Amino acid sequence: MGHGLGGDKSHLHHYAVQFVNSGFAVFSSDYRFWGDSEGEPRRWIAPPKQVEDWLSAVTFVQTQLSSSVDAARLSLWGTSFGGGHVVTIAAKLGSQVKAVVSQVPHLDSRLASSLNLLNRGMLGNSVLGAASLADRAAEKKNGPYLYVPLSASWRKFVTRACLASDPAMGTYSPIDRIHAATAPILIVAAKKDGLCPYAAAQAAQRKAVNATLATFDCGHFDIYNAPWFQQAVDEEVKFLLKYGV
Repeated sequence: MGHGLGGDKSHLHHYAVQFVNSGFAVFSSDYRFWGDSEGEPRRWIAPPKQVEDWLSAVTFVQTQLSSSVDAARLSLWGTSFGGGHVVTIAAKLGSQVKAVVSQVPHLDSRLASSLNLLNRGMLGNSVLGAASLADRAAEKKNGPYLYVPLSASWRKFVTRACLASDPAMGTYSPIDRIHAATAPILIVAAKKDGLCPYAAAQAAQRKAVNATLATFDCGHFDIYNAPWFQQAVDEEVKFLLKYGV
């Protein structure tokens, strides 16, 4: 299991409990720079490095945990930014993956950037750009780094300012590789998502070899709370019991 843009593995505990109670073994980890994992500067969003961490986690399960779990029945679950990563990993690993759950996923940086530009407005984007320049200047001096709220609706979690407009963030589009994923994919999408466009989820479902789209009439962060949380998890468990075992 992999978390989203500004979270850590502790935020996945209530999901893990549901999956364990349904008979699955669960392994979750923090990306480098986040949560319990090492790395400086903290809270650095680096898509290529997070993909490497996903691959390392899969390898760990397949090698170090093979005596206690059936590594041949490997499913991937990710939410938000992690929901994009599971698509990328499934495309890389092919038949090693049995099933994929991609919840409110980041799939298309082009659509997401357009939506975020619209949501922030010219002033908001100007402020973010100024913060990014200030943080890049601080980086050359080894800090102190500048942090900004992740979003207006989720101000508790912050990330490095320069990475809010990092080139890697602007080009990371897992939808471009979804056709290479052979495992069945469940895309759990929020119809009113203001961060990860619903249109990207629809397009991904069409491009995938074998994908099911489960739509919920809520926003991006609503999926983590009642009543949407349980409704989404029920769909995910049903899907994993069908394809992941």
